[in-house]
Amino acid sequence: MLKKFGLGVILLAAGAVPAFADDTCQVPPTPAAIDGTTATADQMRASIGAFNAFSKASDAYQVCVNDYITAQNAAADKDKKLHDTAMIQSEGDKVIANQTAKEKAGTDLNAAIGVYKKAHPG
Repeated sequence: MLKKFGLGVILLAAGAVPAFADDTCQVPPTPAAIDGTTATADQMRASIGAFNAFSKASDAYQVCVNDYITAQNAAADKDKKLHDTAMIQSEGDKVIANQTAKEKAGTDLNAAIGVYKKAHPG
């Protein structure tokens, strides 16, 4: 909760810019959930690897969006134009959606690992 609030404050503090062009940041695909009851050890390892790659890509995506906002704000300042609060809100919403997806994927994976361990003791 505090992370989301902090991100919102950062994005609002960054100002806003007229949206000159859409950002080119690529949202990473969320890995598929796995059923810990039926998964093999190899499938569990692959799922953990997929989540780790997704988490790293999500972090890079969020930095990309933040860099985009910063660049837009700098361009607006340079051109003495008003900052576009709608663009900042839209970009911030993208970051929040990605962070929510990352947290859900982590929660789902942790649950699958717990189920896997119960189904495959030892």
